[in-house]
Amino acid sequence: MGFCGYWNFELAALAKISNANTSKILDDVFFPTDLYHKSDQIHDYPIPKGFKLLLAIDSLIAEIGGVRRSTNEILAVRKGILQYKKLNLENLKQEINEFENRVETRYSHEIPRENLDSLFKQLDFELEQLEK
Repeated sequence: MGFCGYWNFELAALAKISNANTSKILDDVFFPTDLYHKSDQIHDYPIPKGFKLLLAIDSLIAEIGGVRRSTNEILAVRKGILQYKKLNLENLKQEINEFENRVETRYSHEIPRENLDSLFKQLDFELEQLEK
């Protein structure tokens, strides 16, 4: 048996058994659309526009010691990005900049500045890519 990612097999089984309307969840990455339709084709799940930004945020969170050492604010920003239909870039930039300043202030004595610089640059780069 191989790794199947984040698929929620139980949800697909319940939807199939109950003959539920799945039109709203077919593109959700956690719903195994291929399995539900018994299809040989791989379903093309849309990747959220902010996915690379999320990866950059996750890298920074890991560098400062994981979720327990992170701030509630960045976790809220991360959750907000996942929920955005259309990213509000001005608010997002402000929240990311505030987080960067907080990380720099709070962890500068523990984490060398050069370790954080590349992560901050990656966050800024991904924010720029969202504007295009």
